[in-house]
Order: sequence, then C-alpha cells, then structure tokens
Amino acid sequence: FTPISERLCYIDVKIHGVKYRLVSVYFPDSTYPDSEVQKVYDLLSEVIKDARKNKIRLIVAGDFNARVGQGDDAAEHSSSGGHGYGEQNSRGQWMLTWSATHDMKIANTFFRKQNHKLITHVGTQGQTSQLDYILVDNWTRAKLQDVESGSWIDLGSDHTCLKAVLNFKNRSRNNKKKKKREKKKATKFAEWPPASIPNYTRKLEELLEEALN
Repeated sequence: FTPISERLCYIDVKIHGVKYRLVSVYFPDSTYPDSEVQKVYDLLSEVIKDARKNKIRLIVAGDFNARVGQGDDAAEHSSSGGHGYGEQNSRGQWMLTWSATHDMKIANTFFRKQNHKLITHVGTQGQTSQLDYILVDNWTRAKLQDVESGSWIDLGSDHTCLKAVLNFKNRSRNNKKKKKREKKKATKFAEWPPASIPNYTRKLEELLEEALN
C-alpha cells in the first residue's frame, strides 16, 4: 500500500500472473480552485507514468467531482464510450481530455444503462449526478465486461457504490491446473457483503498486514 497524498493512494497486486496497480483518488469539489484540481492530476499522472514504466496495468477509481456527460459531446473523446449521465461541465471536459491524453478509458461510460445504474451521487435536494468513475488502460478495457452503480453496501454517504466486472481468466492449461490446486487450500477472506463496515475494514487491514509480513 502506497499513500501519495491525502487524496491519492495505490496498491499493486498480481492477478493470474499480471501486475495491476489499483489507484484510489478523491478530487477537490467545485468549491476548490482549478489549481488544486491540477495538483491531483499531476500526482495521478506520475503514478500512471511509474506504473507503465514498470509494465503494470492500471485501474483508477474514485470521486472525480466531474460530470463527463453523455452523447456526442462526450463520445468525441477517445476516453469515453458516450454512455454517461447528465450534462457535461468544465471539469468533466477536463477529465475527458486528461484521460484521452493518458490513454485511459472511463469505464462506466462504455455500457448503456438505465439512469439509476449510472448515477453515483444524490444531493441534499435530491439532485442526481455522475461524479464517480473507474478508469482503465486499453489492455484492461479488453477484459472489462460490465460497470454499474448501485446501493449494495450502505456506505453512510451521499455517494453510491461502483461495481466493475472484469474477466481475468487466463486460458492456459497450466493456470487451470494451478487454480485447481489453489482451491484445495484454505482461504482467508473478509465477509462479503459486510454486516458491519468498521468490522469489514478492520478485517481487511488484518489480512493485508498478514500478507505483508
């Protein structure tokens, strides 16, 4: 686990022999000046540059506090699939341009969904928007099968969860044999879905500590 700032951190994992960098980011909201947003983009760019230098695949997720929108305005960017939600704003345009420049795809714009599966934030007056996104590199995009929002877990927040489904399956026979052997081993895991968020978080921390020691 590598913390970069109070708004950015990542963890490197290996899945079926492939290294992935899972990045969590929280961008400043509209009350902050653009200079603060730029600082986060600069840090995120460095994290991505380092991952690519070390041949690590990328998955970036978080609250971008940006509205990328839908239709032609969004789809004209290579980073978008055009199936976002609501109207685009200036920081959404910024995000689209930045993502395209870094060859990243905004995953939850590539699947046509009903609105309630696109919305990730509900304001105090009931206003809905899409502010949270999952970004992937081109290689990971090919493994992406679905992305949608939902209330599977009560986060105690005005934001909802985002779920991405990826097919990490490796078709080699050797890996299939390895999987069979691994299934025979006892596996430690945190309860899912969690009955208690604090207990779930504590269990994850314990398992991570065991893995790192």
